[in-house]
Amino acid sequence: MAFDATDVKSSTRTTSGRLETYTGSSSYLARTRIKAIQANPSGAGGLIKIYNGTSVAAASIVYQAKFGSAAGGDCLDTYIPQNGILCPDGVYIDLTANCDSVTIVWQS
Repeated sequence: MAFDATDVKSSTRTTSGRLETYTGSSSYLARTRIKAIQANPSGAGGLIKIYNGTSVAAASIVYQAKFGSAAGGDCLDTYIPQNGILCPDGVYIDLTANCDSVTIVWQS
């Protein structure tokens, strides 16, 4: 039986910043493919933005989602098909509004 197996990992952020190789690490991701995104709202209208790169730059936004109707409700679960979202210059997470945390499933 043939199958396409891939190695994926995940990291969680509770504040805006660069995505680490694992939660609490000081080693940041370089070229990365985002495979899934899960986020928890702290209130209505949670907003998350993901950028290709090491900081917020409008020209390099690769994903944006608004979600949630209340704290702890209507969590965001996004699965990216095929090869995922390519971020060749690293991943910067911007927890813009009413977002407690985000977990990114990624492959390098």
